[in-house]
Amino acid sequence: MVVCAMDLPKMLPQDRLVRLAEDANLYYSFVNATAFAKGGSAEEAAFKDALEDWGYFGPAEKCPAWFGGYNYSQIELTHSQILQTWKEAARRLGIRIVTSFAPFEGRTTFIASLPDFGGPHGMLLAATYPPKFDRDTRIEAFAKEAGMFCSFSNAQEYAAYEEGKFKETLKHWGYFGLPRECPVWLRVSGGGGAP
Repeated sequence: MVVCAMDLPKMLPQDRLVRLAEDANLYYSFVNATAFAKGGSAEEAAFKDALEDWGYFGPAEKCPAWFGGYNYSQIELTHSQILQTWKEAARRLGIRIVTSFAPFEGRTTFIASLPDFGGPHGMLLAATYPPKFDRDTRIEAFAKEAGMFCSFSNAQEYAAYEEGKFKETLKHWGYFGLPRECPVWLRVSGGGGAP
């Protein structure tokens, strides 16, 4: 990213720097240099706040210990783990999942579509990540418009496969697929939600 100081007191970003950053496909931010020149703990706090706001995109293992903002490298790793875990759950539990869903390709908040769970139109499974656990409102809006159920899960809770947890979660969402395709473990336990 490119960090630029604003031309105080006007507080106007320089268009030329914006164009240069955008042409190089870089994120940019204009800051009030005064806030970063206070010295001592106030200055350190200003730098930490700015860095946490911008997010960390470097190697997860090199993220500073003090960093409390969104660590996007760690989010990508966790997202990859969750996808693998849900694929394993689909294989072991005999459920259908769709991990490639056009409107949300490449989004770490989208995990999968479960066509047989949540409701007659299926459901979208999404993830939230620390520290803020923000919901992706675009996924929520899409699900509502399509008449689908939508569930947001704490990503870290589903980064490892635990059969009991996955079975309970799926039972909670309810099965709405074809009765003859309902997984045996779900029929036996009485967790199917389909008529």
